[in-house]
Amino acid sequence: PVVNGDFQFFPSIEEGVKVKVVDGLHNGCIKIIVPKGSPIKTAKDLKGKKVGVDEIGGTPFQVASLWLENAGIVAKDNKDVTFVPYSDGNLEIAAAEKGEIDAAASWDPYGSLAVKNKGFTEIFDLSTDPLFKGKYCCFLYASEKYLKEDPERAAALLTAYNKAQEWIHDNPAEAVDIISEKKYSDISDKELATELLKNYEYPSKEEHASGKTHTKEDVLYFV
Repeated sequence: PVVNGDFQFFPSIEEGVKVKVVDGLHNGCIKIIVPKGSPIKTAKDLKGKKVGVDEIGGTPFQVASLWLENAGIVAKDNKDVTFVPYSDGNLEIAAAEKGEIDAAASWDPYGSLAVKNKGFTEIFDLSTDPLFKGKYCCFLYASEKYLKEDPERAAALLTAYNKAQEWIHDNPAEAVDIISEKKYSDISDKELATELLKNYEYPSKEEHASGKTHTKEDVLYFV
C-alpha cells in the first residue's frame, strides 16, 4: 500500500503509471568508489572508463549520471562512460578489484565496507556531495487507487513511517541492534552501520512538526 523505494518509480510515473510520491524517507546511501591504487580522483577522471552499477536505470546509475554530466562527462548512451550492471553488490566490488571495471557506484553498505576493509577510495558520497547534500535519495510511494479508496489507512501507514523515521533519528544504534537481531539485514559491522544511519539524516520529530519538508522540491530536482 505504502512502499519505500528510490528513483526507480520516476520513469514509470512520467509514463503515466498511477503512483504518487507521498513523502521522503532519508538522505544519501550511495557512494562511488575506486579500488586501492587507482589514479581516479574526480568525475572527469572517469572519462573513457567503466563504472559498475546494480542495474541500468537504477538509482546508483542515475546518481552517477547526474554527477558525471555536471562535470561535463556525457553519461547518456555510454558516450563518455560505460556502465556495467551487476546483480549483486559483492560481485560489483569484486569486479573492481579484478580490474574489470574502474569504479563502482554502489549502495551502502557495500561501498562503505569496501572502503573500510578492502582499501577502496571514496570519490563520491551522495550524503555529502554539494549536488545532493540534504536531499532525499529514497522516497515513499503509494498508488493513486489506494490513496483514493482508503485514505485513512494510507494516512495511518504514513504516520507509522514518520514515527519510525523519528525513532531511528534519535536511536541509530538501537535501530541497528533490532535490524541485526531480527535478521532484517545481515550486519557484519554494527559500528559502521550506526554511523551510516546517522549520515542518512532521517527526519526528526521537530522536522515533521515544523511541516518544512522538502519532498516535492527533491522530486522535481531529480526528475
